[in-house]
Amino acid sequence: MNIEKHKLNLKDKILIIGHKNPDTDSICSAIAYAYLKNKLTKSNDFIPCRIGHLNAQTEYILAKAKVDPPLFISDIYIKVKDVMTSDVLCINNESPLVDAIKIMQDKRVRIVPVKNNADKLVGVVSLFSLNEHLLSVTSPMEDLNVKISLQNLIKVLNAKILSGNIKEKIFDAEFVVTVMGTYSFINEIKNKDTNKIILFTSDRNDIIMMGIEYGIKIIVITGGIEPNPDAIKKAQENGVLLIITDFNITRTLNLAKLSIPAGFAVEQGNFTINQNSLLSDAKSKLLSSKLRGLVVTDDKRDIQGILTRSNLLQNIKHKIILVDHNEKSQSVAGLSEAEILEVIDHHRIGNFNTNKPITFFSRPIGSTCSIIASLFKEYKIQPPKKIALLLLAGILSDTVIFKSPTCTQEDIELAKWLSEICSVNPEKFGYEIYQKSSKLHIMSSTDIITSDMKTYHEGKIAFSISQIEVFEFSEIDERINELIEELNKLRNSNNYLFSALMVTNITEGDSLIIYSGDSYLINLMGFKKYYNNNVYFANGIISRKKQLVPTILSLLKERINE
Repeated sequence: MNIEKHKLNLKDKILIIGHKNPDTDSICSAIAYAYLKNKLTKSNDFIPCRIGHLNAQTEYILAKAKVDPPLFISDIYIKVKDVMTSDVLCINNESPLVDAIKIMQDKRVRIVPVKNNADKLVGVVSLFSLNEHLLSVTSPMEDLNVKISLQNLIKVLNAKILSGNIKEKIFDAEFVVTVMGTYSFINEIKNKDTNKIILFTSDRNDIIMMGIEYGIKIIVITGGIEPNPDAIKKAQENGVLLIITDFNITRTLNLAKLSIPAGFAVEQGNFTINQNSLLSDAKSKLLSSKLRGLVVTDDKRDIQGILTRSNLLQNIKHKIILVDHNEKSQSVAGLSEAEILEVIDHHRIGNFNTNKPITFFSRPIGSTCSIIASLFKEYKIQPPKKIALLLLAGILSDTVIFKSPTCTQEDIELAKWLSEICSVNPEKFGYEIYQKSSKLHIMSSTDIITSDMKTYHEGKIAFSISQIEVFEFSEIDERINELIEELNKLRNSNNYLFSALMVTNITEGDSLIIYSGDSYLINLMGFKKYYNNNVYFANGIISRKKQLVPTILSLLKERINE
């Protein structure tokens, strides 16, 4: 399934998400469950996601199955792009302002982005800036001075040229309207710069002739009745732009005010926001300013939409399904803003709550992939070979090839069923994925610790336990000191009670515990020291979930209650 197309718009999709620092079980269960849900609903609405990088083992398995990795998401906070109006029209800064008004009316929007000829955003026309322009050109205390594009003027008036040519693109104009006699007209213009005047009149031949004599170069005739030929001839002889429109004087003046190039009426300032910005940040920016809307751009500053105050009222939440975890500390950032539909897990139930009832599958079984495989059987749907291979890999990985104490007979039987579908031997495939995917020798100490790390909380106390599998402890011997140093950094930077790394020998079924922090707990557990004060030998311990964490939590509770 190609999921790239969903990167920009996930609000209509249901996201299936595994835990932080995802392991094979988390990744494979997300992919397989998305396949099953889409099959059951006959849709493509369920999208497998991940909130961390793939480890070497999972990369090998996905490559072998020829399956794309889940979509990476850093968080599920509601973003600007989730609520913006994407069907947005822009206008050029040289276009008449009336074009922006038409878009506002037709599209029911409050702002219109304005771009220049280089396709770069220069501002927005908003209801605020529009009102500001109209008030300035109609103020009784001021002459009617505007920057006019003569091309725009002719366009918005649907005018016909009777004489002259358009010489100047932008004209710094003063409107003069004459509906009275010649005496009043002379008094009106005697102290004005006639080179800047645009004269609005009707078919008043006397006014037209007088205007030409006084040096007026632009005359607009309203009402659609042409002046006599003498007036037109005189205009031609004197290089006067004489145009005629069918609109009456009132309509003509109103439209003329809106023939101003839109670039002169834009709202300036910080009016953009990135489409990936948090909606909460956009809300603060919008509500703390006079702006009625923001232009939404991508990282290249290309326009993607607009965000208005009306958009902020939308109650949008991402719909998600959690697999292989149920604790907030292990889940995606922004979980509290999402609507959780389902949880499928095989771990302890932590600090989990929802606002309404949901489907919650929680079973004491070796792998989340086992639960999902059982759902395929329950719905009588046989997974395709590649999905069966992923489910099998998840079971083998989480049960350490059936050696983990978390492994149940049902895990083994489901693995057998899946192995028959994909024609592989479970044990051989299990050792293959461990051998082929081992990159311990090229992994940094940070990667070793964070590739499969989980954080736990008990009251106000927090701690982390990481895990990595090896065939022999000698693989890790030379790196113990640097791993201890890295655990120290992790513990101190997060104020954890302790941070530990389980190095599990899948051949022998034992683990080394490399430990940084409060020695009280580790000493109570009775593990023998290996050859370093911070390294302990845990005989028969290979399950973090079933063998190590429950004991630690029990000891913590006792200590808290003392």
